[in-house]
Amino acid sequence: MSESTREVNLTPAFLDGLAAIQAYHSQFDAVRGRQISSSIVDFACDIIGPFPHAYPRYPVRQYPDRDYRRAVFRREHVLIYRVTEAEVSFLLIYAARQRPDDLSLPA
Repeated sequence: MSESTREVNLTPAFLDGLAAIQAYHSQFDAVRGRQISSSIVDFACDIIGPFPHAYPRYPVRQYPDRDYRRAVFRREHVLIYRVTEAEVSFLLIYAARQRPDDLSLPA
């Protein structure tokens, strides 16, 4: 299947993380909060979506057979996504300062 024909799926956990990021930045500047969340969605859909294999694998011990990938947005936020033949599912987003060992990926 061609790279560009995969569907992009933003999971509830990803959207929750995105809302938390927007809420954090909106404390200081509401416009900046909306701009950051909009830029992250654009990055996920327009940059990663067509070429999901351009970013490095993210090995997960619990699911060694699944193709998880990790992309960093502006050195501030990490996006974890899974690539299948049919879709690119964005699973989590978190601040780059967080420890990834403290996060659990949805199945």
